[in-house]
Amino acid sequence: MELIDEVDGLSFRDVKQVYQDKEGFLWFCTANGLNRYDGVEWKVYKHIPGDTTSIATNVINWIYEDSDGNFIIDNSDRAPLYSFYNRKTEKFRKIKVLNYHLKNALAIRGPFITKSGEIIGVGKIARPNISYKSPDENPKALLLNYLGNGVFEASDELSFSMATPPYSELLSSTSERFWSLGFGKHEMLDLDKKTLTRYLSSDFGNYELPIDKKGKFWYPDLREGSKQLFRSFQLPVNIPLEDWYIFRFDNMGNIWLKEKQKKRIFKYDVHLKSLNESGEFGMNYFSLRSILEDRNGTIWTVSYTHLTLPTIYSV
Repeated sequence: MELIDEVDGLSFRDVKQVYQDKEGFLWFCTANGLNRYDGVEWKVYKHIPGDTTSIATNVINWIYEDSDGNFIIDNSDRAPLYSFYNRKTEKFRKIKVLNYHLKNALAIRGPFITKSGEIIGVGKIARPNISYKSPDENPKALLLNYLGNGVFEASDELSFSMATPPYSELLSSTSERFWSLGFGKHEMLDLDKKTLTRYLSSDFGNYELPIDKKGKFWYPDLREGSKQLFRSFQLPVNIPLEDWYIFRFDNMGNIWLKEKQKKRIFKYDVHLKSLNESGEFGMNYFSLRSILEDRNGTIWTVSYTHLTLPTIYSV
């Protein structure tokens, strides 16, 4: 295992997301700049005061690559803020939302890819004096259609359950259902019903993870044409249910779970339907934030305090 930090070229150790783009570059979203890594050298993108073509702020929560290889970037900190990155020009500008005339900002959830290949998002109206990270007594949200080139168009109003923290997992599906996963809760967007529904882990019997009393872990069903909302698999009976803590989906759709006490990582292969231990990563049980398996089979894990790279690891 190798610790990656500022000495290696990373702009800041607090990494929020790691992503590999269509060209093979690795991107690291940090609280102090967007980092690109080609396997040898690092390139850091930061906000430059007075330069409207630089990234909006140095806070990078997540990035999303559109069909042209450009990025939609979440720069939100105390208020919603988003940038568009043009890969050809390597320039940035703010995201545009057409047909939205209110002065209140929109907190964008998603983007997601629909069955027909369209990119959509959910825009929560950030009302004055109400934090976009907090529940709203009278929430409203709009369906956002992505027109390309960093432009969304607001359309239908959605039935919105609550605000979603900006660092939650985003899952696309080939059906018309999409998921946003957060700590202790999931939210499902149903395009047919135009509703955004909240599911708590406590609905399954556990406050932190969706685990029932029989030791089954429940996760969103992303299969094409499936009428089920959730699928499940059995956890090892020799590990107490309260010792399971945080989980993540990787870029291949597999599920990674963390055991509290022994700091072991387990991988559930959704295709083979098998759960296997994948080693001890040595991080605090609460720290796993993002995980990615790159094209070389190397596993990049992101914690709240550092980024670790197993030097030889393939699955």
